[in-house]
Amino acid sequence: MLIQPCFAGTLHFFQRGQQKETTAATTYYDAGILLLKNNENDSAYTNFIKGHELATKVDNPYLIALGNYHLGVYYYQTKNIPIAITFINDALVSFENQNRKTDASKCYYKLGRIYKNISDFEKALSYSFNALTISEVLKDEKEIVRASTQIGSIYLITGDYKASDYNFNRAFQLQEKNNDNKG
Repeated sequence: MLIQPCFAGTLHFFQRGQQKETTAATTYYDAGILLLKNNENDSAYTNFIKGHELATKVDNPYLIALGNYHLGVYYYQTKNIPIAITFINDALVSFENQNRKTDASKCYYKLGRIYKNISDFEKALSYSFNALTISEVLKDEKEIVRASTQIGSIYLITGDYKASDYNFNRAFQLQEKNNDNKG
């Protein structure tokens, strides 16, 4: 299945406008994300490729990088780790060149997660700390919590319980502060 029926109408509507390729690429990516979450990997891949082709056709660096990121996530989910790393690294370089810090932070976080899962803890920490540093500069508390939690879990696995405790506590305290501010 290329695009779920709910996206087909949206895609047709946007194809009439001036930015049809960029909007269509975004719609393909959005459909791919949902399909990937539902473990419809083949359909997700097809949508990511279609979106990436459109982004390349209009030479939109942001959408090309976004496509690389989504393809990297797809390859990670389908256990093709070397290709996943390549695509996410390509996205990271492009996002950094475009000064898209939030997107770069997400790439660093994902790479940290990948390296953690393949037990390359040195790289996992390096990427995770880069994600944390960017999130702190951006004052993105949700991403600070995610990165701190990931760092805490890496330290826990490697037996550095003091560093693990510090990062988990930091994430917990920030999360608690955010929950208190909501209520």
